[in-house]
Amino acid sequence: MAERGTLSVIVPCHNYGRFLGEAIESVDRQDRRPEEIVICDDGSTDGSWDDVQRIAEGRADITAYRHEQAWGLIRTFNELVERSTGDLIVPLSADDRLGPGFLRRMEDDLLARDLDFGYSDYRCFGAEDWYFRAPEMDVDRLARANFISGTAGIRRSVFDEVGGYSPAFERLGFEDYDFWLRVVEAGKVGARVDGCHLEWRRHPGGSRNTATRRDRLHLRWKLLVHHPRFFLHPRTLRAWRSSGEPVGTAVDAP
Repeated sequence: MAERGTLSVIVPCHNYGRFLGEAIESVDRQDRRPEEIVICDDGSTDGSWDDVQRIAEGRADITAYRHEQAWGLIRTFNELVERSTGDLIVPLSADDRLGPGFLRRMEDDLLARDLDFGYSDYRCFGAEDWYFRAPEMDVDRLARANFISGTAGIRRSVFDEVGGYSPAFERLGFEDYDFWLRVVEAGKVGARVDGCHLEWRRHPGGSRNTATRRDRLHLRWKLLVHHPRFFLHPRTLRAWRSSGEPVGTAVDAP
């Protein structure tokens, strides 16, 4: 089994300072605490920076900084990874919460099973209340829909190797799908970490990932352009035909 390394939780925040305390408390309650928490206030206009500073005050394990103007999620996320130092990276949205025991279980699984990334079930709360049981890792299933949330554990070396998140997908809101496809295409190995380890806050009005049929067709074309070897593989084409649905049908994931 590989040696344990360091772990960073990275938190992008744009106008979600009112929820940030819950997010950080969920990290603090973990039985495996990260070596660092890195928070970026991405040009918030509602006073969230004050919340960030209050939470970070007196905490040597928290690094906090801000953008005067909003950069957008993808640029901010990639910068957070660059600024962090952990061997393992776990992203957490400022309005979400980690479930109990996630960091230890994720790290244990990655080390014991020699995995490159690990993901889990999640529970929605707030404006919606439902549970998603993530399937075991399956490339054919991933060809039909993304089931890996953005809040997953990944080795820094893997993130760097695939080049982080692509800005080409930011406006569509499917940057997670593109990212995990590139990770799989690079031959990396991941698995489901047993249990519900993400609490995903749902806001009135839904998610930016809720796509219309036109959006899904655009997404399918974009994915084909960016991942031709993956989506034009005979096995993947068979998976599409058997599903009866266009790619992206179930990619509404945190």
